[in-house]
Amino acid sequence: MRKEIIFILLIALILSGCETEEGNVSTTTKKQKLQVSLSLNKKEFLSGDTLILTIHNNEPPVGRTIEFGQPYTIEYLQEGEWIEAKWLYPSVWLDIAYILMPGESFDQSIGLFPVKEGTYRISKKVYAEGENPLVNEGVTLMETFKVIKGTPEEEIPKAELPEEFWEELEDYCTKELPEGVTKRDVRRHLNNMISRAVYKVDR
Repeated sequence: MRKEIIFILLIALILSGCETEEGNVSTTTKKQKLQVSLSLNKKEFLSGDTLILTIHNNEPPVGRTIEFGQPYTIEYLQEGEWIEAKWLYPSVWLDIAYILMPGESFDQSIGLFPVKEGTYRISKKVYAEGENPLVNEGVTLMETFKVIKGTPEEEIPKAELPEEFWEELEDYCTKELPEGVTKRDVRRHLNNMISRAVYKVDR
């Protein structure tokens, strides 16, 4: 009798275990990755060329639409570091939202002047339509390219840098630097100062 009771209890435990396993099947599905890509009209450019950035919505016909604005980021590689080339941006980004249906593409033209020879990369962020950029990370698309012939020195536009640039430069060069600051740190800081100053100059 005792063996029969133990056997019945074992059967009950096995059955309850099966029910629990089936009852715990997850109904959560991972969010499908947005099928979108970026391409360039070519991989090597000369100074003055036009780079054409193309965004492709590779979603199936019943897939999601994507949304993005005008801004992009261009950086160039210098001594192993990526430095933003802000002077290649327009003076003002228009507040426009572009919507791309599945299977559609969008071209954006960018003038490469002035530029120096070297390796560059361009990136652009896109979102599934309806996503809030303040909450959602979106998808960052990126491609690299090379400038094989830079802008000659005599063709580079000359402009007077803002007065605050010289004041900031003088202040930085005369104050005592903290311990541990390397030449790379100084070079990075000066590059950032110059980039900000050039960005403010009217072209």
